[in-house]
Amino acid sequence: MVNLDSNQLERLKAIGAYLYEVRQDQSLTLEEIAAKTYIPLRILKALEAGQEKILPEPVFVQGFIRRYADALGLDGMSISKEFPLQSLAEPEFSPSGSLEETVLPPPVQSDVPLSEGFSLRRSQSPSYIPYLAAGAVAIVALGGLLYGLSQRDPSPQTQTTAEQPQTTEPEAEANNSETASPEAATTADDASPPASSPSPSPSPTQAASPSPSPTAPVTVAISLTDASWLEVTVDGSIDFVGTLTQGEQRSWSAQQAITIYSGNPGAVMVTHNRQQATAMGQPGIPEERTFTASTTPPSPTP
Repeated sequence: MVNLDSNQLERLKAIGAYLYEVRQDQSLTLEEIAAKTYIPLRILKALEAGQEKILPEPVFVQGFIRRYADALGLDGMSISKEFPLQSLAEPEFSPSGSLEETVLPPPVQSDVPLSEGFSLRRSQSPSYIPYLAAGAVAIVALGGLLYGLSQRDPSPQTQTTAEQPQTTEPEAEANNSETASPEAATTADDASPPASSPSPSPSPTQAASPSPSPTAPVTVAISLTDASWLEVTVDGSIDFVGTLTQGEQRSWSAQQAITIYSGNPGAVMVTHNRQQATAMGQPGIPEERTFTASTTPPSPTP
């Protein structure tokens, strides 16, 4: 909910007073208008009285005005456009001075013809060709030198690598023969620790034990069997305003409460905290229902 400026509030009061007079002339009640438009009674009262704090965003207010006027047989589109969506005071803060400063500097080098620019570039570009050619020759020469060195190096390396295994193999065999008995002793000594190794295993099992879950938040899921206008308030803030059609599904979660106002409760199947889905109310009779963690789900309607 947003506070309206003086211009928006003045237009809202004028439109609300006009709709009130037309409704009185037609001898219609707000309940009848609510049944036709699926708009909550408190929203209709706020429109007629110009109470901005009860109304949602200006775009939704404009939609309410249009539907209210259409229900009275008026031109709802033209009447709703009389209510401005944006404040008129916003354009006054546009930094006009900064825009003028960015436009003031004249273009640089505007006197240089395009033909001269191209001629300069063409005259300068050939100067790089000798350097590129010299660089290419140097790269080719360096590559040939590296290739020649690489062909000479592998022969001594292969000889040294071939000689090393011959000198190390006897040493490895001697070491294996000398260390055979200590290794057998150490393997016998090392066989016992694995028996005591399962001791740290209880710590993961204790960490894996489920801790008591905190109080679950309030969850509400709805599915529509027919079209219905809805207004959903989650923990005191309006989360959704609009019309859902047959087959659509929505869900919300809150820490305290979820309030749903429906213009056609019979078409709204409600599932509260994963309980059995039940109809919110009777078809065509607007109803408001609040769901909390301790709310008992309504009994299924026949």
